[in-house]
Amino acid sequence: MYFTKEEIANFDGGAKKEWLLTNGIGSFAAGSLNGSNTRRYHGLLVSSNRPPVDRHVIVSGILEKIKIDDNIYSLATFECNNGYSENSFTYLQGFQNNFLPTWHYKVEGINLTKQIFMIYGKNTTVAKYIIKNGDKKAELNLLPLINYRDYHGERLDFSSFSLSESKDNVEIKFDQSIDETLKIVYGKELKYNKEITNFYNMYYRKESERGLNSVENHYMPGSFVVKLKAKEEKVINLIFTTEKDIEIDLEKEYLKAVSRNAELINKAGYKDSFVNALVKAADAFIVSRKSTNGKTILAGYPWFTDWGRDTLISLTGLTIATKRYADAKSILKTFMKYIKDGMLPNVFPDFSEDPGYNTVDAPLWFFEAVYNYVKAANDEKFLNEAYEKLLEVYNRFSISKEELNGREVIYKDTDELIYAGTEKTQLTWMDAKVGDYVVTPRFGKAVEINALWYNANMIMAELSKKMGKRDIYTSKAKKIKESFIKTFWFDKMGYLYDVVNEHGKDASLRPNQIFAIALNFSVIDGDMARSIFDTVARELYTPVGLRSLSPHDDRYRGIYIGDIWNRDTAYHQGTVWTWPLGAFITAGRKLKDTKYTVEYIVENLKYTLQEETLGQINEIFDGDAPFYPRGCFAQAWSVAEVLRSIL
Repeated sequence: MYFTKEEIANFDGGAKKEWLLTNGIGSFAAGSLNGSNTRRYHGLLVSSNRPPVDRHVIVSGILEKIKIDDNIYSLATFECNNGYSENSFTYLQGFQNNFLPTWHYKVEGINLTKQIFMIYGKNTTVAKYIIKNGDKKAELNLLPLINYRDYHGERLDFSSFSLSESKDNVEIKFDQSIDETLKIVYGKELKYNKEITNFYNMYYRKESERGLNSVENHYMPGSFVVKLKAKEEKVINLIFTTEKDIEIDLEKEYLKAVSRNAELINKAGYKDSFVNALVKAADAFIVSRKSTNGKTILAGYPWFTDWGRDTLISLTGLTIATKRYADAKSILKTFMKYIKDGMLPNVFPDFSEDPGYNTVDAPLWFFEAVYNYVKAANDEKFLNEAYEKLLEVYNRFSISKEELNGREVIYKDTDELIYAGTEKTQLTWMDAKVGDYVVTPRFGKAVEINALWYNANMIMAELSKKMGKRDIYTSKAKKIKESFIKTFWFDKMGYLYDVVNEHGKDASLRPNQIFAIALNFSVIDGDMARSIFDTVARELYTPVGLRSLSPHDDRYRGIYIGDIWNRDTAYHQGTVWTWPLGAFITAGRKLKDTKYTVEYIVENLKYTLQEETLGQINEIFDGDAPFYPRGCFAQAWSVAEVLRSIL
């Protein structure tokens, strides 16, 4: 993936597109192609102190300057809130992202290549420079911008910082009360000049768009300088690490970084270039979690952590489709360990607090994830472990309202369907809430929850037979199907109601109904399935996903922008989500005779891999054309569900 000077050598064009690196423990590096930081989440080292969470921006960037004779050429690109900016992308010849983010500069006969890579499993980033000097003596000055703050915030004051020097590294202690430091390790080619100062008023345009604070300062510990003779070539590495052990075999780690994608593609075993792009993208989200001593899935970069719902929906595409069976098993075992009273956590503990169990769909997606893993890996030993946990979840969802006696509001009604939530709770994936205002109230019998419930019964039937146990589930599934059709089928319009409760039947046309066709076991088939699919295709399909609400609805919001009120009230009211596109693709494949083939949808979707973050798919897009990318710039279930469904 290569971008020419013409494509990125202007601020707007180069700032729109972004790159992302990850390291398998929740840390990341990210920025714009032109070198500017347009988000408070941008930086060369955003470290996870308690993998994969407790993330802090540590290294915001590096300002590079080249000195030839008495002339100084800045390679930096940034904006300040007072209107000042440096637009030195004029020296930028191109950017490529085939293996690592790589910038090519040319200044008065000097060719400079810059690469960024992270060391897998470590809070360590390396900036590598390859310099080919021209006819005159020259100097390259590297000026790091350092920070230490929660990645959701900003910082202005660095008076608590202290600095010490060793022969080959500079150590910055952030606060005397905490044992956290940054080491900047430099080789013998570099000379360190201690000149402590601050960079003031960096402006983040994308935070301003979101109605958030958009200005901060940075700590500058000085410069690292390399002198170059005429025609001289040098390779320079500047290492940033918060690890205690700084012994690094740079050549070995560099080769591991550039070969990782090829190894993942080889392991997955696919030939299609789009599929392999998603295989590479999937790797960013599979990370280790310290508190559970196992693997988990981050919901999205740059700001989401790991959630039960997102993890279980994403698991099939990210781990099973990519043949990472050990990771799939590790994630499932973690969830099995945290099942409590038949419920699965939506949020894991990061410190000492208990997990959060505020989700109705995560436990039902657990059935789908286990079933897909067992089918793919043929892991009968794991099935023996998982079956009792599935049974525990199943029995919890089989409890009636009377048996619960008001303790919780998730129960099986007399018609065999699942009722969940109250007017004040948000238990499904459409969970936007601003203060006490519930944007999409979906309490009661939600259509996708009951499609998942039917699916769970059918999975239990099949697995019970496989294990030689009595099948009590097929007959129950039949009753659920009858009640489902009776409750949700909206005959006049030819699609499914979204939610049914004591207040009536909600006819909002949303994508949730597509799961009634798309799960392993479809609760709807035949002419009804065809009618549902055609309606969703006509009203909700876009090239980048499905709208969360029909544009013909009075509540439809086609643009997702502004402060938190404007964004959250549009989140599920028309905003396009990519992850339900996976179910749409699967439903289309089941129905067969439709123009919405895998080839058709993929051809429409391909451009998104270069739309914002290279090689990734956003969380959401505007509901109105041109479907501008919004939300997290890399989202697990967007990548996962597309990958799962097209194979």
